[in-house]
Amino acid sequence: MEAMIDATTRARGSLLTRAALADLALLRWVARRRGPRLTAVMRVVTHTGDAAVVVLGLALALLALPGRAPAQVTLATVLALGLFSLGKRAIRRARPAEAVLPAPDRFSMPSGHATAAFAIATSVALLSPALAPLALAWALAVGVSRVVLGVHYPLDVAAGAALGVLSASLSGWFGVVPGSLSGWFGVSGWLW
Repeated sequence: MEAMIDATTRARGSLLTRAALADLALLRWVARRRGPRLTAVMRVVTHTGDAAVVVLGLALALLALPGRAPAQVTLATVLALGLFSLGKRAIRRARPAEAVLPAPDRFSMPSGHATAAFAIATSVALLSPALAPLALAWALAVGVSRVVLGVHYPLDVAAGAALGVLSASLSGWFGVVPGSLSGWFGVSGWLW
């Protein structure tokens, strides 16, 4: 059986085993179809979700656009990356062998690129619905790029996307997003 499948999931017919095998099969299906052009485009796309790019973008947004919107995006992203870090250390899933570029670390789930991209995109979508299609298309492209480049399994990206969306939603509860659920907890606007 594949080395990527943890010994605890080897029980025949278990849901985790079936999910891991389907995840591997989908990754391999994508890997067989990637060509040089797609790989080149996906390399550019994936770098828009690199930690240095995200941090620089958030810092510039905070400096250039003081106020609630950049603070919302930053809070969501910081929360998402904190959850991502905890999840990655707890799950410790090995990276796929199909990678075409060096991975930032040895563990795969969840995808940090997808986590940050979906935290940013969801925050932007909540703050400016007109920008939602563009922001979410970018986040989806970053997530897809991680699978195409073979550094993540599809479920790693799905887990990262879920963390990003959850973090953006939770950050709204703390009064940053106008009209958010923060009023339920009586803490609306506590950051300002």
